[in-house]
Amino acid sequence: HSNGTGLIKDLTLKELKKLDFGIKKNEMFAGTRIPEFNEFLDAVIAKRPDVWLAVELKEDDEELARRAFKALEERNLFGQCS
Repeated sequence: HSNGTGLIKDLTLKELKKLDFGIKKNEMFAGTRIPEFNEFLDAVIAKRPDVWLAVELKEDDEELARRAFKALEERNLFGQCS
């Protein structure tokens, strides 16, 4: 949940980056922005390098799959991914 409206798929990344994804949960999370996939992966590696990831692509998009695969490969995360 965020302070925006509509479907995520209908918004650009620039529009998504402006939304607050924490304010509706609790005021202490106000200002939480949605991370890009690469930002998320880097944060996981920094905080919990041993965590197991379940990566699911919601769209049937070959280019998106290639980009996700490359991001995981660059970070050597295939051994802890499903």
